[in-house]
Parts: sequence; structure tokens; C-alpha cells
Amino acid sequence: MACISDVALGQWLSGTLSAQEHKAIVVHVETCASCREIWAAVVLEARATPGLQLPTDQPAAIAAANARYTLKNELVRGGMGRILRADDRVLQREVAIKCLREDHGDPARFAREIAVLSRLSHPAIVAIFDAGWLAPDFPYFAMPLLQGETLEQHLQRPRDATYRLALMRRLMPIINAVAYAHNEGILHRDIKPQNIFVGQFDECVLLDWGLAADASRPESANEPPHTTIASDATAGLTRVGQGMGTVGFSAPEQLAGHRVDERADVYGLGAVLYYVLTNQAPTSDALVHVCALTPALPNDLGSVIMRALAPAATDRYASAAELATELERYYAGLLVTGHHYSPREIIWRWLRSHRALVAVATVTVLAVAASTGVAWRQITHERDVAVSQRAQALASQRKSQALSTFVLVDVQAKVEQLGRLDLLGDLATAVAQYLDDSDAALLVTGEERANEKYNQARLQLLLGDVAHFAGEAANAVPHYEQAKVLLEQADQAHPLEHSIKERCRGQLLLSEAYYAQGEKPRAEAALQACVTRAASALATTVPQTSMWDETVYVLAQAHMALADLARDRDRRLAISRYQEAIATLHEDVPRISAKEQHNATLLNIAIALRLANVYRNERQLALAEPFLAQAMKRSRRLVHDSPRDIHNQDALIASLIATAQHYAAGGEQAPVVPLLREATALAEPLAANDPGNLVFAQRLATIWQLLAEYVPPAQRAELLQKTVAVSQRRYNLLPNGPSARSNFISDGIAYIAWLREELNLPAAKLPDAAALCADMLGAARQRDEHTAQVHGLVLVLVNCADVDDAQDSDAGVAKRAEAYELATRAAIKAPSPYARLWALKTMMYWLNDQGSPAAVRPHLNELTTRLQAVIADGANGDVATSIALAQQFINFVRNAP
Repeated sequence: MACISDVALGQWLSGTLSAQEHKAIVVHVETCASCREIWAAVVLEARATPGLQLPTDQPAAIAAANARYTLKNELVRGGMGRILRADDRVLQREVAIKCLREDHGDPARFAREIAVLSRLSHPAIVAIFDAGWLAPDFPYFAMPLLQGETLEQHLQRPRDATYRLALMRRLMPIINAVAYAHNEGILHRDIKPQNIFVGQFDECVLLDWGLAADASRPESANEPPHTTIASDATAGLTRVGQGMGTVGFSAPEQLAGHRVDERADVYGLGAVLYYVLTNQAPTSDALVHVCALTPALPNDLGSVIMRALAPAATDRYASAAELATELERYYAGLLVTGHHYSPREIIWRWLRSHRALVAVATVTVLAVAASTGVAWRQITHERDVAVSQRAQALASQRKSQALSTFVLVDVQAKVEQLGRLDLLGDLATAVAQYLDDSDAALLVTGEERANEKYNQARLQLLLGDVAHFAGEAANAVPHYEQAKVLLEQADQAHPLEHSIKERCRGQLLLSEAYYAQGEKPRAEAALQACVTRAASALATTVPQTSMWDETVYVLAQAHMALADLARDRDRRLAISRYQEAIATLHEDVPRISAKEQHNATLLNIAIALRLANVYRNERQLALAEPFLAQAMKRSRRLVHDSPRDIHNQDALIASLIATAQHYAAGGEQAPVVPLLREATALAEPLAANDPGNLVFAQRLATIWQLLAEYVPPAQRAELLQKTVAVSQRRYNLLPNGPSARSNFISDGIAYIAWLREELNLPAAKLPDAAALCADMLGAARQRDEHTAQVHGLVLVLVNCADVDDAQDSDAGVAKRAEAYELATRAAIKAPSPYARLWALKTMMYWLNDQGSPAAVRPHLNELTTRLQAVIADGANGDVATSIALAQQFINFVRNAP
């Protein structure tokens, strides 16, 4: 149908349309943006206008909104409205719902905000999805659910001058958004830190357009006295009073109730920049120059801000576009119009921005002095050509360096966190080409030369990561060693702030590669070197700065890695080191950035889960509980705050799995299945959305294997088969990966054990079971060649021997004999309760194959000695069962004729 006419709109508002006409208009409004804008503005204004009645179909509109949206918790409450989290059932997404406050609602202002947002479309301006009523007195509109915090909240944590200057540049999209709104004829009139949203990925969005006005309408740009808005200086809220705006952030003429134009928004932007740099709002009386409060701020940049804050509107920039242009000139290294430069400043700026040209010019002058027979014109021409060529080469070199740094730091970090290091092989090749083509002679400063070395080192770390991910630890070590040398050279050339983080990260990776090769002493030495370097740096670093945060983080990582190394041989030492990692992390201390705080919380969760696992293995369940509770609480909070962040979801999945294992170990089965079901609901979408992500797939397989113990047999078979399929696929892709091998072997053993114990190896399953055993045996022999540990191979031999028996094969006897020999050697070479238990078990399996009690009797004394050693280690759970079986076997052989 055609757009709604004034007559039809009036009939719709008065409720005099027929049902068919009404339905047609509703369908049209849903698909026509311009008509929806008119509907939102007119209908909501009608609620606040005496003499107009609400449409008779309002209950239907309310019912439709409540059918579409599920309201959840309140996110924020302002002076006039509040924002709720909600689920959109139609489009299956989370949204934010803004509605009026019960006590301070202003329908006219709310209608104006809807009308304004419907007109504007800019990345830094919040979009509007939908509008209507939630209840007769509560209009609403839906918008994207943003992840992050307001600028005011963002600056409540300690920030140094460097960070604040960088943050100021991040706000350029906000200034451009206001310039765009001005071009559309809209004034915001309430620009302040509470209305600027800072997202998790550096995006900035301008919110709350409730005071916005159409600059082309005088009556809109200057509200009548009885509707003007004043600020609450203590709470930062907007409320009814004597002046419109927010004290400290609104222009003087706006607070005085005079008519305003674009320059009022320029004042608001200047006030926000002032606040970012000084952490205080500008005062109208005796305003202190921003450079006096921020000594690190360049004078010309400070002059731009102070001009935007000029008390008289005529002295400010005429528009936000002019302010944006001025700032862009500054960031491009050009002179700004808002600052009066002294001759000395101009000369110094020119020398600083033309360092290469000045150096070449100096050489040229010396050459002229030494070669008086050469014509001056020819020399200057050659000088100009050389300068031009060198400048172009230098610019290209710096661009390559910047691109390499971005790829090696930002892109690698994101891909690595997503568990997709398999994607980095081609990326490493491309970066290597960039670095090979670079010309170190072009780099002018020591910092540039150091950055080149750092990038060379990062490339080596990347190449090592790719090799390590593929399970090729022997190939990874040379790359990590080369990175270590390059990082030392970079530090000598020009130490940078992030050098401690880079060098410690290199030591952590080198340690992992050494450990994968079975070289534990070298792995521990690499970690100790990181601890020593980070602890020394921390002693001289100012707390709660970016440098302090990074150093604390890598030091905690090193302590955690040392605890991981100690976990198998000395659990008490492992516990002590995990506790030291937690104490080092200071997770409850505010970080300099939301990203650092987020990383610290994730690391704290990982350490707590490791510590709880050690306590569970030690059967000290009561000591494990507080760490599990802490990990669960923090991971749930992370998911609540950022539900779409996959790292938060993965932390919660790990916490749910660990808690389920804890209850199972304590014999409390009731909570286990609900916890695993919740973990499944989180893990399945992650694995489905990224099928190539082996980390997500293996996490889901772990849940399936645990859940298989608590479901009916038919479901158990399905879960165990899916688990083995995932592990085998991962092992086939990464045949040299220690973790891939280990998971495939353990999952395969669980499936074979179930077939053997629960189904008595049905004939239909034997061919598949035999093929799986062959693959597991190959994997186990490969692993044990690298690690010199035989327990995995023993388990495969014992379980797969029964598969051979079911096929009437003598191979089963040979497998049990080999398992007996391996377990016996392991108990002698590396004695432990686990090794002694398997030496006992495999000996019984081997003796069972001897055929008669008479053949067994010569070995009874040895079997009894092994049994006594296991009893001395402690009898509980499965151990008690093995002891009882051994005693029965010994008694049977002794009493047999």
C-alpha cells in the first residue's frame, strides 16, 4: 500500500478504522521506515497532549510487544528512563529495551528520542530496532545490546596520561557522529561521559538523544521554560528544573535557557575531551587550562580543547565538523588554527617531522664544502631526489613494520585465543616475506630498529607456535630459541615497555616445547628465568599501570606453569605454586583497562580449577570446594556481563565440568547431570559455529564422556561413539600432538571398556573395536617413544587383549604378557602408587593366561609381595576392588588341587 496519509493516521489514532484497514496500516508500518518514524513520534506525543486519546487497539499492541520480548534485568537507570536486557523471540537475539521511568517519565522527550534515532544512521549512534508499548503508561523502543561500559565508568579505574591521550583519539567517531547529526539538522544537547559507550572492541557509541532538537525549528532548539531540564551534579542524571543540560558538560547559554546551535554540542565535546584528560569536568568559573592539569599534553592539542570550551559561543568552533577537522590536522602533524605558534615551536615541529630530510641535508652541505668544483644546482637537485626516494622508502618501511606488528600481536592473539593456531601457517609465511623485504638501513631511530627486532622475534614465536600446535616440538624449539636471542638484541638496542611481556612469553612457550620432548629440567629452567625477570621488573614498576598489569599477568602464568610441571611428581609443591600464582595475580585489584581485567579474571579461573583438580585427586574434596565455587562465580559473572564472548563461555564450561567431576568424586550424583547438561548447552553451539576448532570439539567430547556414565545404555553408546569420533578426528589431523594422542587413547579405552564390561563385546561391534584398537595401539606406542611413560600403552594392551580373545585370537595373550613386562619395568623405574597398582593388575592378567594353578604357584610369592605394597599405599575405591580380586585369586590358587 502507499504511505499513510494524514487522514488515515488521524483515523488510526482515534480508533475509527475498520479491522481490515487497521491491519493493512500495521503491516505497512512494519516495513516502511519513514511511516514507522511518523507513527512513533505522533503516537507517543499524543499520549502527553491533552485532548488526544490512545488508540483503541493499544492492548493489542501491548500484547504484541510482550509476546515478542522477554524482559530480563535492568542494566542502567537514568534521569528520565531506564534500559532493560531482553530476548527478542522473533529474531532470536538479545536486545536492549529503553522505557520511561515510573517516577520521572517524560513521554514527549521519549517520543523525540525515537523520532531522532529513526532519522540518524551512523556507526557511532545507537540504532533503533522497534518501538511500541510495554504497558498503557510505558512506551519503549528496542536497540542493540551493547557490551562494555560508559566512558564515565571506563575512567573510574586508574589511567595514566599515555592511556588518556590514546583514549581521546578513540573518541573521534563520536565527534564525527555529532558532525553527521548536525548535517542532518539535529542537535544532541546532552553530550557527557555518561552518554558515551565504550565497547569491548574499541567501538564508541553516543547514547541518549532525549534532549535532541531539530536545529531548523526554533521552538525545538529552545524548549519552553516549563519543560526545560536541569542536571543533577551529584548523580549525573538529567531531571526537571531550571536549565536544560548537565552542569559541567553543557554550554553556558544552554544552561541559561537561551537558544542554542551547533556550538553548544561543540562545548559538550570539548568538555568530554577535557574530562578524559583530567578526570574532572570543566567548571564555568575560573576554568583551569587543560595543559596545566595534564603536563604531557601538547600545547596545540590543549588549545583545540580550550577553544571548544570557550565561554562565548562565538569564540568556539562553529560546528562539530570543524572541530573534527582541527583534530585530524593535529593527528596528521599539521598546524591547527586554534593555537598560536611561536617561531621556536614552528621550527622545532618542522625539524621533528623532517628528521630524515634534515639528516640528508646536513650530509649534502658537508659534501658541498668538500667538493667546491661541483655545481650547486646539480647538488641540490640530487639531494632533493635522494631525500624524496629515501622518504618514500622510509614511509613504506614503516608501513610494513606497522602491518607486521599488527599481524604478529593483534591478529595472532585473537586467533590463538580462539584455539585456531592451525590458521596461522600461511599468515606466518606472509609476514616472513614482509620482514625479508625490509631494509634495516632505512630505520632512523633506535626505537624503530628495536621494533624490527621485536617483529623478527614475534615471527619466530609464531612459527614455533604453529609447529608446537601440530605436535612437532622438536621443530618448535629452534624457533623459540631464535626468538629468545632476537628479544635480547632488541632489548639492547632500545628497551620497550612490552619487552618483559614478550621475553616471558617466549620463555613460557619454550618451556612447553621442552616439556613436550620430555625435557622437564630445561622446561623448569625456562620458567624460572621468566619468574626471575618478571619479579625483578615488578619491583621497580609503578602499580596499576599497563606495564604493571602485563608483568603481573606473565608472572602469574609462569607460577601456574611451574605448578603444572610439579603436579605429577609432587602435588604439595604444585598446590603451593598454584597458590603463589593466585597471590601474584591480584585479580581483585582494578586493572588499567577492561581487557587486562578480563584476562586476569580468566587466568584466575584457570588457576582455581587446576588447584581444585589437584585437591580432588588427593581426595581432599573439602579443600577443593572454595576454589570451584570461586571459579564458578567468576565465570558466571563474565558470561552474564558478556554472554557472546566465547572465552567467557569456555571458562564457564570448564567450571561446570570441574564441579561435576568434584560431585562425582564425592559420591553426590544428583548435581552431576544438571551441571553437564548446562555445559553441553554452552559447548554444542560453540562447536557447531566453528567446526574447524578442535579445542571446542574436544571440550564437547569431554562432556559427552562424563555424561555417558549417567544416562541409559542406548544414549551411553551414542555419546561414547561421538566422543571417540571427535578424538580420532583430532588425532588424525594432529598425529604428533601430545594432547590429541592422549585424548584419543583415553576416549578409545573408555569406549572399549564399556563394550567389554557392559555389552560383553557383541560380535557386531568386534570389527570396529579391532580397528579402533589398532589405531590406539599405534598412537600409544608413538607417544611412549617420546615420553618414556608406559601407562597409556599398558591400558590399551589390557583392554584390547579382550577384543582379541573375543575373536579367538592368541594375540590377546601376547598383549597381556607385554602389558605385564611394561608395568613391571615402570614400577621399578618410576615407583608410585599408580605404577604399583598396575604392576599388580597386569601380573594377575598374565598369570590367568598360564592355564593351570600349578603353573601359577611358583609366582605366588611375587604376587603377594606386590599385593602388600598396594595395600600399604592405601585401599579405597577401585584400589580396594583390585586388592579383593588379588586376594581371591591367591586363595584360589593355593587351595586348588
